[in-house]
Amino acid sequence: MRNAGVAKMGFYPTPEESLERILDLLAPLSGGLFGRAALDPCAGEGEALRRACERLGLRPHAVELDEERAKRAKKALAPLGGKVLQGDAFAYQARGFAFLWLNPPYDWGEEGRLEEEWV
Repeated sequence: MRNAGVAKMGFYPTPEESLERILDLLAPLSGGLFGRAALDPCAGEGEALRRACERLGLRPHAVELDEERAKRAKKALAPLGGKVLQGDAFAYQARGFAFLWLNPPYDWGEEGRLEEEWV
């Protein structure tokens, strides 16, 4: 990961334009997802997950490694009854989710592209 990414602990919020386009594409699925659980294992400040859950009628669940960003995610997701855990997403076990919001690290590692490890 580049030095700037390391300094931010890999935090790259989804750009607004990309977020809107993604949500527009997902909108036709909203009826089948209403009331179901959604997970963002790298939630950042929770804004993208909040917007997705509002548009699709989902119940948000989030995990964020950074303590300050986890606090902001809790605040962002509280109006939707969101659950936010602070820590490493790989350390938690959960039953299941109907929807996964994931913004993998789009970067090059020592052995190739990193997003292939996440998707």
